[in-house]
Amino acid sequence: MKNKLFRFLMVMMIGVTILQPISARAEFPYDGQSSSIAEAASAVTLMNDGVRLYDKAKINEARAQLVSLFRQNSNSDELKFLIAKSYEQEANIIRCYDREQQGLSHSQTENLRSEEKRLAEEGLPYIQSLSSKYQENANVLTVESILFTHKINGMASGMKNGPKAKRLLEKALRLEPNNARVLAAYGRMFVFNPSFAGGNLEKAEETYKKVIELDPKLTSGYIMLARTYFKKNKLKETGIYLHKALEMNPDNKEAQLLLEKYGVGKS
Repeated sequence: MKNKLFRFLMVMMIGVTILQPISARAEFPYDGQSSSIAEAASAVTLMNDGVRLYDKAKINEARAQLVSLFRQNSNSDELKFLIAKSYEQEANIIRCYDREQQGLSHSQTENLRSEEKRLAEEGLPYIQSLSSKYQENANVLTVESILFTHKINGMASGMKNGPKAKRLLEKALRLEPNNARVLAAYGRMFVFNPSFAGGNLEKAEETYKKVIELDPKLTSGYIMLARTYFKKNKLKETGIYLHKALEMNPDNKEAQLLLEKYGVGKS
């Protein structure tokens, strides 16, 4: 293999898809400069808090700390990855929580779409600077892919960015076919994207059933399956899977919001 990847232990940010904790033991780009990771620990903790609370201000503060460290150590691949991940996480909150709020005006929705796209555009250079060096790293491929999906806000951008995102995630899945979190990220395209950009509810249902099978503790799998069922007008199933998500994490704000918005219950 061209790229030599190392394992390091750290409390990593939350979630590739719908803000879900991932394993503290994960394989990420590592350039041997462990001090940059140690110094970033407080920022990572702050980002975890921001994601858990759906607090974009905390994520912004964490990113500011990471960028400050990066200015002192611009060769750190870890910091590039963490900064890109912070942009992805904030964009995830906009896509999955802010834009789901009831009573938004058209202008408010468009402003959120624009902000989501801005975050993606600012985050992409960090992760793309790693792409050629870590071509066989599923985590790098997944973050880059998700940022491309956050650039989609219409037909033209969907046709441009949808195929790129799909190719990256397909490669990530070839590398790690049983990685539930990579598969969950792949499935989000089927749910959120319009049909011309790869949206497909049948594939979404199949994908998230497999995600749950691979990792029954992954809350995002249940939430995304619920979203899929709502779009298929299967309200009973929508309620069942949102309640399953809340049984696992009663404080999950996204599941709470969707349960109220969709007006669904267990029966």
